[in-house]
Amino acid sequence: MNRYAIVITTLYIYTLFTLGAQAKPVDNSRVEKEAGAPIIVLTELEVRDKTFELKYKIKNGSDHDVWVCDWESANGGLQFQVYLGDNGQSLFIHRRIDVLPEYNFRYRPYGHYVRLYAGDERHESLSFKLPVNVRLLHNAQEKLQVPTFAKHLVLEIGFYNGDLPEMIHKVLTEAEKLNATELNYDLEILNKRYFRGLLIKKALGGSLYFNESNEGLRSRDEELMIHYTDPPLMGWDVLQINVDNLQIPCEQEKDWLQPRSPFLTPWSRIEIHYQPSMLEYFFPYAGQQSFFTPSEIQYLRSLKTVVIANQEHLRAFAQEISNGSRGGIVSKQNMANVTCYRDGEYLTSFNLYDNKSMETEVKRWFWYRSGLQSLKTITTQIQPFDVRVKCAANLKDLWYRLRLYRKAEKVENKQSLDVSKILYPSPSDWCDSMFRAYKDIGMLDKFIMKPHICPAAGEGNNHYAMNPNCKPDSPEDMVLLFEAKAGWNQYGGPELFTFDNHDPKGGCVLFNDGTVRFIRTKEELRQLRWK
Repeated sequence: MNRYAIVITTLYIYTLFTLGAQAKPVDNSRVEKEAGAPIIVLTELEVRDKTFELKYKIKNGSDHDVWVCDWESANGGLQFQVYLGDNGQSLFIHRRIDVLPEYNFRYRPYGHYVRLYAGDERHESLSFKLPVNVRLLHNAQEKLQVPTFAKHLVLEIGFYNGDLPEMIHKVLTEAEKLNATELNYDLEILNKRYFRGLLIKKALGGSLYFNESNEGLRSRDEELMIHYTDPPLMGWDVLQINVDNLQIPCEQEKDWLQPRSPFLTPWSRIEIHYQPSMLEYFFPYAGQQSFFTPSEIQYLRSLKTVVIANQEHLRAFAQEISNGSRGGIVSKQNMANVTCYRDGEYLTSFNLYDNKSMETEVKRWFWYRSGLQSLKTITTQIQPFDVRVKCAANLKDLWYRLRLYRKAEKVENKQSLDVSKILYPSPSDWCDSMFRAYKDIGMLDKFIMKPHICPAAGEGNNHYAMNPNCKPDSPEDMVLLFEAKAGWNQYGGPELFTFDNHDPKGGCVLFNDGTVRFIRTKEELRQLRWK
């Protein structure tokens, strides 16, 4: 068995958990001793009359980073896939985008993966309402009668060992060496060898398509979107928890189209309590926090409660909350508790988790695929930091586009070009060149323009300038793009840099290796490599 063999943590709970039982301590001494590989550890299990909650931690005990599936969507599903197998005896809860052959899915699944650094831990919990709403495997439909009671629970979370972005880059680079115009290859073999979910209309569109599907992420160094692949990339693996001796009531899913959450009663005031603080809730990634000074991090950690009474903000938030899709299982990390009042009278409260899901007082769960954008707007204290992070994300997206510009240009010009060589557009018309190339591969104008616009800068169709001295083979720490006043096709040196787009003052700089920094002083600016 090689170093990437499946790591399975099997925890047998010998005490019979029946409905109404309280949480029991779990002996994890055996699994805690395992080292050198990622493991998953059950920390608490609680079954009540109407709810089931399981808490666990994922620990990366290896000497390298791993990428853990954070949520997945198959068949229009949310976060987890839930089904019954083994003639109704086992309840499977999956957060992994590989799909069993007998599982009928309507849409090609995709997953969101987050980087777990070597030695780090990730604490989560999942909750669902009883009886749990499940689907059936095809081979079990003739045998299974529901409602039923599952006696065995299996939680499986997919992950990748090693540098996942680099693995994807390599497999797509190899695929793109093929001749896309001839396609004299057996497509069945091609699909087995390469990342078929990432190859667009022609066999060589993979890198461009993959990049487009990952634009707009909060931190591209620490999160990644991947579509279902068959077979999976090298290094794919599964973490697993098994729990026996349960009695979990299950019923078959009746309606595939999940209803949206009800519109909530109008409020006159809400109180939001962030746990542990606004820093972790809105900026969970280390890369995001790197754009803040130690004093700013301390300030954001001190922000735990906000009161909203602005009626326009309340209506926008209530409207967005009402558009959630019902989800059967919710994963929990960072939390915001929202308490609602009308004319001083308590109405209700609900919990928000990771800005993507809501848990009501009566234990109903709802999912927001794009997150709750209005929450960032009404929490005004974090807005200067949020636009700074978004500006940095824009530059990161532009860096990927620049590195792939040669491939996009090949598609545009219908020419046979050496796409293995990275080539930046001419500085004098870099915005025009990028726009033409990416428009021709099918991107809509609004998506092409989005990363060109700093969210803190106001009017203008582009707020970045190119350093003409930077080439693809220039030193990694040379400035490539940087913030400037509004203007199209801008290029030049530090004289164009502006500190005025942000408050507090400063600006983002993109280096040739894709690193982004927030520069606050003229002294910092002078120390950068421009030639």
